Amino acid sequence: MADFYVRAARTMQDVLAHRGSIKAISAGNGDLNHAKRIMALVVNTLSYRTVLLHILKQVDMAKKEPKWFGGASPLNRKASDASSNAPGMADCVMLVLLHDLLFTSRGIQAAKAWPPRVCMEKYKSQLHAELVRLQIRQGKKSAEELRSGAAERRLAARIPRWCRINTLKIREIDAIQQLETAGFELVNNTILTKEYVHSTLMEDRSFLALIM
Repeated sequence: MADFYVRAARTMQDVLAHRGSIKAISAGNGDLNHAKRIMALVVNTLSYRTVLLHILKQVDMAKKEPKWFGGASPLNRKASDASSNAPGMADCVMLVLLHDLLFTSRGIQAAKAWPPRVCMEKYKSQLHAELVRLQIRQGKKSAEELRSGAAERRLAARIPRWCRINTLKIREIDAIQQLETAGFELVNNTILTKEYVHSTLMEDRSFLALIM
């Protein structure tokens, strides 16, 4: 189960770095069953991300447990293709662990001796107290109401629709003209609104990714 949290953290890191859709990245980090669980954890963690970051800052976990949650953590060496616009792996592991610690009845589902779990649970009372304090300050009746809104949910839910142009029935240029008539815009980056991009994963340029 420790590996599950590492995979979930890597997925969230890639989502925040806009390296692909959450569905595609989750699928790449586990088999079908694990991918669904990873995606669920990442989506829920993102929806509480503002709250979790606030709590971690108040408790100062990175400073108190630098071996595992600081910049020199061995968790950070697990990151591949690190990007300056994405949080480190140690930060992402903290987020997914704290989510399960505070917002699930089962708690952290990893070996009790796994060091990141040990470090996180050592401050369980303090972390929970910060959650309650924030809940009271914001006048929320339940922790569920602390879910952040629009920005994180949009980020978590952005799943491109892939389509293939059937060149036996329509030319690529005509299909693209139809998209542009419908309000889509061709872009070269991986951050999409109502836009489309040519696939960079396949040589066949008849594959497009759309954000509806």
